[in-house]
Parts: sequence; C-alpha cells; structure tokens
Amino acid sequence: MRPVTVLAALVLTLPACSGGGAPGPQASGSPAKPPTVTLQVIGIDLTPNAPAVLTIDPATPATGVIVIHDQSARVDVFLLQRAGDAPGECPIEVGQRTDRTCIAAIGAGVRESIEQRERAAGVAVVLRSGPGRVDVRLDYDEASRRVGLRLPRLAPPAGASACKDNGCNPFLEVTPLRSGTLTATATFRGGPARLQIQSGRVIAKALTASGQPYRIPDEDSGNGPLRVTTRLDVPAEYALALMNENRSDPLEDIVLEASWP
Repeated sequence: MRPVTVLAALVLTLPACSGGGAPGPQASGSPAKPPTVTLQVIGIDLTPNAPAVLTIDPATPATGVIVIHDQSARVDVFLLQRAGDAPGECPIEVGQRTDRTCIAAIGAGVRESIEQRERAAGVAVVLRSGPGRVDVRLDYDEASRRVGLRLPRLAPPAGASACKDNGCNPFLEVTPLRSGTLTATATFRGGPARLQIQSGRVIAKALTASGQPYRIPDEDSGNGPLRVTTRLDVPAEYALALMNENRSDPLEDIVLEASWP
C-alpha cells in the first residue's frame, strides 16, 4: 500500500452554468434557491499529461477542495466552461494563472484559490510530475444531480490486500442523500471491469475499520458497457465504485456517468 505522506488542499470557485432545473418552493418576492449538493470522488490515480475530468451541472457558483496525497506530485487544475472541453496549457510558473481558467504546478502543502468569471461545468486535473493520487470535493447548488468522471486509465489491481476497501479504484458519492433511483453507466477500453453500488460508511473506510462488508444493492461486470441501478433509501450512505478486474492490463478511456435522485 502506498504511504500517504503529505496532504495539499486546493480551494476552487466555479461560476454557474446557465441551465434549468425545476424551481422549488420560494418565499414571495424572493428567487428560489436550488438545493446544495456535494460531489466527492476519492482515489483518482493520475496519469502524466492526461486529464482526469469531473463534470457537474451547477445552478450557481461552486466551491471545492482538491487533496493531493503524494509529496512529489505537481498538478495543474483547470475549470472547464463546458462538459466536453479539454484543458489547455497552464503557464510554467508555480501559481501563475492563465485567463483565470487554470492554476499551475500545485503541490503538496499548498492551499490556493482559483476562480473563473465565465460559466464552468467541471474540473480537470492534470498530473505535471511525480506520482499523483488525488481526492476531489465539489459543493454547488444543483441544476441537476447528473455527474460524470472521465479517466485516461485505471491500472491493474495490485493484489487483494492492497486493493481491499477501494484501495486500487476510485469511487464517488453525491450527498445529501435523497430517496429515489440511482442509475449509472461505465464505458472503457479493455476489461473486464466491475461497476458496483456500495452501501455503508464507505468514505470512512468502515470495511477496514470494522471488517463489516458493504451491502451491494447492484453491480455489473464484464467488458462493458456496464450499467447499475438501485433505489436509494435515506439515511443510508451509497457510493459508486469502478474496479479493474484485469490483472495485467489497464482500463483506458473510461467514462463513468451517474444520475442521482
């Protein structure tokens, strides 16, 4: 298991996307405030010069934190105006900004704010140097609860002990939880892989802490595309995880999309 040496937090501010979303109840004379949600993606292993992209559907500006787990890692972080955008080039100088759309060479031990004046629909994280494992948290007022994760690759599993409790794969959660139906799909090159809905204290690593397995309401495995769906019940915790089950080759060109209730 790779040791976690230093944590770095990068604070983000994402302007709103234009877009709809059904209006909720509102007080007379004041605009409706959309519900606030949190997207957390844990355990993204970055590939040099290949972006990991999170997409969201915000109704108002979002804020976020990126945690960098590896002391030698340097990452560039971009705000994307549209979900399908690719990140451009960041300047070489540490901390320098380009048109307020990116910040360059963020490393362990640095806390830095970033903002963009135009609308943003997601975040791209690009590894510039060193090994890079990151967690991302975004808080925003929703237009919808559709979220996405695009990854260039997911390495073969390192072994049962190292990979226990999502040790070798990313997973994501959207909170606060609402009752309703969660539907998710995953496409990729390579395989086989497993897409799994886990229920339990997943972020807190309860499987490691107590040995209690997570409940698996639904899962799908194979060479893709994969699809899972289940009804979520408050107040349980649910996570969506994607595992590479090929012991010798990576998954590539991964697109994970989910619609939360």
